[in-house]
Amino acid sequence: MPEIAPAISGNWSAVVAFPNLKFTNSVGLTHVPGTDELCVWEREGRVWTFPNQRDTADKKLVLDISDQCQGWDDSGLLGVAFHPGFATNHFVFVWYTWVKPGTVVGSPTTRPNPVLPDTYHDRLSRFTLDDNGVAIAGSETVFVDLTDQTVWHHGGGMFFHPVNGFLYWTDGDNSVGDNDQLINKSMYSGVFRIDVDCQGGTVSHAPPRQPLNGVTGHYYIPNDNPFVGQSNVLEEFFCLGLRSPHRMTYDPGSGRIFIGDVGESSREEIDVIEPGESALNFQWNRCEGTLGTMAEPYIGISRGPVLDYPHSDGRAIIGGYVYRGKEFAADLGGKYIFGDNVMRIVWALDETTTPKTKIVLCVMPKGDGPNSGTDYTGLSSFGTDADSELYFCQMSSIGGRIYRLARGGPPPPKQTLPKLLSQTGVFADLPAMQPAAGLLPYSVNSPLWSDGAVKSRWVALATNAVVGFAPTGRWSFPAGTVFVKHFSLPVDETDPRVLRRLETRLLVRDTSGAVYGASYKWRADNSDADLVNAGITEDIAIKTATGSRVQKWFYPGRQDCLSCHTSISGGVLGVNTRQLNGDFVYPATGIRDNQLRAWSHLGLFDKPLDDKNLPLLPKLVNVTNTLANLSTRVRSYLDANCSHCHQPGGAGAFFDARFDTPLAKQNLINGPVQNPLGITGAKVIVPGDTNQSLLFHRVSLLGQNQMPPIAKNVIDDKAVAVIAKWISSMHAVTASLPKTWSDADIGDVGIPGEASYLRGQFNLIAAGSDIWENTDSFHYSSRPLAGDGQIVARMVSMQYTDPWAKAGIMFRETPTAGSKYAFVGFTGQGGSVLQSRAQADNSTASADGPPAKMPHWMKLVRTGDTFAGFISGDGKVWEPVGSVTIPMKKAVNVGLALASHNNAVVNSTLFDDVTVTAGNRPAPGQ
Repeated sequence: MPEIAPAISGNWSAVVAFPNLKFTNSVGLTHVPGTDELCVWEREGRVWTFPNQRDTADKKLVLDISDQCQGWDDSGLLGVAFHPGFATNHFVFVWYTWVKPGTVVGSPTTRPNPVLPDTYHDRLSRFTLDDNGVAIAGSETVFVDLTDQTVWHHGGGMFFHPVNGFLYWTDGDNSVGDNDQLINKSMYSGVFRIDVDCQGGTVSHAPPRQPLNGVTGHYYIPNDNPFVGQSNVLEEFFCLGLRSPHRMTYDPGSGRIFIGDVGESSREEIDVIEPGESALNFQWNRCEGTLGTMAEPYIGISRGPVLDYPHSDGRAIIGGYVYRGKEFAADLGGKYIFGDNVMRIVWALDETTTPKTKIVLCVMPKGDGPNSGTDYTGLSSFGTDADSELYFCQMSSIGGRIYRLARGGPPPPKQTLPKLLSQTGVFADLPAMQPAAGLLPYSVNSPLWSDGAVKSRWVALATNAVVGFAPTGRWSFPAGTVFVKHFSLPVDETDPRVLRRLETRLLVRDTSGAVYGASYKWRADNSDADLVNAGITEDIAIKTATGSRVQKWFYPGRQDCLSCHTSISGGVLGVNTRQLNGDFVYPATGIRDNQLRAWSHLGLFDKPLDDKNLPLLPKLVNVTNTLANLSTRVRSYLDANCSHCHQPGGAGAFFDARFDTPLAKQNLINGPVQNPLGITGAKVIVPGDTNQSLLFHRVSLLGQNQMPPIAKNVIDDKAVAVIAKWISSMHAVTASLPKTWSDADIGDVGIPGEASYLRGQFNLIAAGSDIWENTDSFHYSSRPLAGDGQIVARMVSMQYTDPWAKAGIMFRETPTAGSKYAFVGFTGQGGSVLQSRAQADNSTASADGPPAKMPHWMKLVRTGDTFAGFISGDGKVWEPVGSVTIPMKKAVNVGLALASHNNAVVNSTLFDDVTVTAGNRPAPGQ
């Protein structure tokens, strides 16, 4: 197999358009009207122009707003449009994330705090260029300024309509559900249209009202905007119901407007506004893609996407252009070209099929450098030159390229992927599936669910290579390691021995430390198997006792492999200590042996194992193993099926599915959920209640909201039954707080928090922007206390939502924001802190204490008006954090506090051994 993954292509390739030019995180390209120049803008706030010549090495900085443009996330300078009269007025419009000059934060490795009150602004501005094509200092005129809540979902599609001259732009919902399906609050989640020339009369009129969270000016509203004249609406709205419409373009050939809207958990979509249409409602957040229908009542005209695709195909759609150039007119003329940021695939929309489909053209190479986001080294945008030829942008923090399409595939790599399984050399006897010499068979204790398929597995190492053994976590595999997995499906329910060969998958550890995959689909006659370039689904006929049924099977393309073989998981799944610590009967000899012992005796590990210690090493079990306890069976299943995404740094969820993580720290039991699916009181797992246990619901689903989200067409009924039994076996203890305790959100927290008490443990779940300076935005669970006393608690675990998330213990004079308080707590990055507010409604004082690693103890003692804080690793030997003097009344509240440092994200923190002492004795009601 090749040492590195060969480029994927149809009959096209992505080639560098300007070999001598690089840009830092380029996110857009267009042509400068009336010239032969191109314009490229960078996310962090710089705009460049350069001659449209392949060998050019010169680029000119036209505009630099990097001092007030918050990039380094899904924010920054996102849209640029030249005024139709640019030749004479030199006006250029920009859409960007404004912050107070000098306050930009972030880097190639660090993202900014996603939620800061009154900090981030969506801004539409006009700049004027001088005769040299450079922005005139002080020429910014602000047309729209909206105070945002997060750095996410800012839209950025923008153009001047060539027929009516109006400016159109898109904005997303700012990742705040309250911004969706509303046109009377602010200008989010839609397409907007204004007259920047203020023509008046029969054309346009002044805006009748302002958005609630912003200021607008210097433009008029077109008289034929669809919501003009309606009471209490923002007449700038042209369409609505969009989540994160990063790109929107106009096709002059047809008059259609195309929008690429980035999805949430399931689908990416393309939306179209036909000529003459307006007031379209693209259904977010009522529906995602084609999943579901939008029930009445709703605003405007309900309209679904012309095409959507699942997250097995891509994770963030990048809208493009209808190709109207000359170079590829015979092949691509009139086709909408678009792509995906994460997968970097470029597609052409085929509107001749029913339903509409997409055709793979090529894959753009990955950008170089650090990547602090989901994919800030991927495909970011498309653009066209004056001749309507197409270009696309590659993000990179150390210099990305501008690409273009080229006819024909990529240059032949040194070694291509074999097109046939027989050419890989994996099997010495293909019909008999006899593995080649050097391939070692193995099995796993807890297999990944694969729709009931029967699987066989082999692994081969390069000559003289060894595996880096680790008793927990991941093993390290040398370059050249090849993993082989074969899938056969039982196709006769009356005779399970009847199997149909479906596919054989290969996974290769390449020389860069990454992995690439290839799947080979078996032919009907089993003579060979063909390489799958793009994912396909096939209907498989299954014989039943009464007739037949059809089961769908998904064959992954090469990019699909990386949806599960993620970088956060190390790329290799299921080959580790806990999976291979079990017996296996080796077919060649018939000998049964523990696989770890066999690998060690074969010299495959970097260090030999002590046989007598093998029983002490972790071991997963099959979910159907009735000899094991329910907890081990379910946690083994979650490790095999979920942990490649659900672990720190992985999926945007709150639990850790890794078996190595103790159950108490996994955030499974009463753990918070991101989307409750409309279930009141939903948690990841609610003891004794499958109805409120979201994990149970999602593994029981097919389609929207199913888990795992891809490559699942059959529910694992046996696993579902075991999970239900495990949940039901847990005692359904009412999670009420102890006597005299209560809880409440302090300040504006974005998402309501909660506190519960079970088996001696307090679990706080909270959002909240901070406990810091003048900001009180957190959840507080407390009880009254009069006079001197202390609170002691052990913080068992704290979900990592932000380096500055805080959890701890607090004396507080009143439950209102701005109250006096003393607080000892731990931060998400492992520090301890003593904070205090000596005067109500004033800022706070803060003193850093020693570092702390969970679990860790904390203590806060009041003696008169003196408050002293301590921390301890064992609850016996205490280290001081500091002390403060606060003139606080005698009757106060004392308790537990938590802030996630993000109003749009909840944190789950667990405390135990909480005691409150009045004077030198336990307080009543404790």
